[in-house]
Amino acid sequence: MLRINLVPETTKKEISLRRTYGLIKGTGYIFVFLAVVISAVFIFSRTFLLENTDPDTTEKTMVSLNNKEVSKKPRLINQKVKSVLSVQEKNYSHFDIIKNISEKVPPGITFSRLKINTDEAKLEIKGKADLRENLLSLKANLENDPFYANIDFPLQNILSKTDINFGITAKLDLKQLEGEEK
Repeated sequence: MLRINLVPETTKKEISLRRTYGLIKGTGYIFVFLAVVISAVFIFSRTFLLENTDPDTTEKTMVSLNNKEVSKKPRLINQKVKSVLSVQEKNYSHFDIIKNISEKVPPGITFSRLKINTDEAKLEIKGKADLRENLLSLKANLENDPFYANIDFPLQNILSKTDINFGITAKLDLKQLEGEEK
């Protein structure tokens, strides 16, 4: 048997493409139809459930949703309180440190600068002393207190006998301060 194909090559391609486009178009129509049917089922189900459900059940559902909202608020408040408490635990009262220092200062000494850095546990004092003995007394008082460590007392602080501008730096033992507060 002999077959003769008299259709030109370009026409064959056109026919093949038309079939492919037709299949794609048909598949698209099927998907759109299925989407419409599924949407109709969901809409019908929703209306059926809304009409046939017990109002008490609906109210209970609404109440449980509201309870979820209410239970979130105490959790948020507890988180905020915990964060505030953690910040307070890390902070030390500057008032207690100043009170401690003021008890150590003999008469005749005035401070021009008192810098307290509780993050680095450092203390810096600058001021003026009337007499060298008063300044040495301040140094001895600070050295005898376990709250102060590594006291840096430069030699130039005691070169003059009167009207001395001085600078002192020290490390603070904040754990000692906690012990005093309790």
